[in-house]
Amino acid sequence: MATRRKKGIQAALPIVYGNETSKLPDDAPELQLGHTHQWTVYVRGPNGADIAHYVRKVVFRLHESFTNAVRTIEAPPFEVTETGWGEFEIVIAVHLHDFPERPIKLTHMLRLFPPEDQAVIDDPSRPDLLVMERYDEIVLNEPTEAFYDQFLQNISKTYPMTGPVWNRGAEVTEAEMLDRANIEVLRQMEELRRRIMEKDQGLARVKAELAAGAAMQGVLGDSAGRL
Repeated sequence: MATRRKKGIQAALPIVYGNETSKLPDDAPELQLGHTHQWTVYVRGPNGADIAHYVRKVVFRLHESFTNAVRTIEAPPFEVTETGWGEFEIVIAVHLHDFPERPIKLTHMLRLFPPEDQAVIDDPSRPDLLVMERYDEIVLNEPTEAFYDQFLQNISKTYPMTGPVWNRGAEVTEAEMLDRANIEVLRQMEELRRRIMEKDQGLARVKAELAAGAAMQGVLGDSAGRL
């Protein structure tokens, strides 16, 4: 019997994916290997919502230097924890119950340090933890009726507006970043104004020199006529 699908229907499946990282303690044995941080890469539901009713498994492809670089997680929590010293791109394949043969491919750049070009949010409850994550939605076209019914029963109707980076130990807040941006804009405007004034002054000097030259030619012409 053919599987019945919801014609003309799309289902948006919310996920949050990213990584958490913190510095290793001074007595961590991994320090002897040159490692500096412990990190966890994950696929989760917004606000900790259960995603197991639509996510069947998640495959994480780590850097080839890791033992068993391809990690398959078939039950929640869909995450991998490791230690290391470097940042690298992780390929994530999300396999769904409704379309097991067509995994959703994602990429995430593992972060051990806050990016300089992004705002961070201070979280006093977790002082040394850096979180780099993003919210996304997996859109399914014409899901099966059974999947769609279960999806409607379990899905949350509201999702948080999450920023890209949380870092409770960071000194730079979003407001400070905006202040710095405003100061930089003002500095650039002042620099542009200064350059325009310099060009205007230069143009005025050229005009004055041309006028003086023309006047001198007139004087010389008059003198030659009298001779």
